[in-house]
Amino acid sequence: MDDDSTVAGPHNEFRAAAFEGDMKKLDSMLERDPTLLNIGDKKGTTALMFACMNRKFDCAYYLLERGADIKMKTSYGHTADSYILNPVHR
Repeated sequence: MDDDSTVAGPHNEFRAAAFEGDMKKLDSMLERDPTLLNIGDKKGTTALMFACMNRKFDCAYYLLERGADIKMKTSYGHTADSYILNPVHR
């Protein structure tokens, strides 16, 4: 995760859990606050994108099953699938 993603709070904690593949934590946090699912950081990077970035595919599928929007884009135009396909993002 980069410097723009280090703002403390539940949104960042949720994205960090996705990056780490911690589905138990994601599930617990989503149960309390379902709006976390598609909130991005300063660049618009969502939890789904962080899961894909770190190749946590089980976690990515989990987020998709719960309604994560695969079409969301970062301020650079990246989508979740671009983090899987582009080796620069791995």
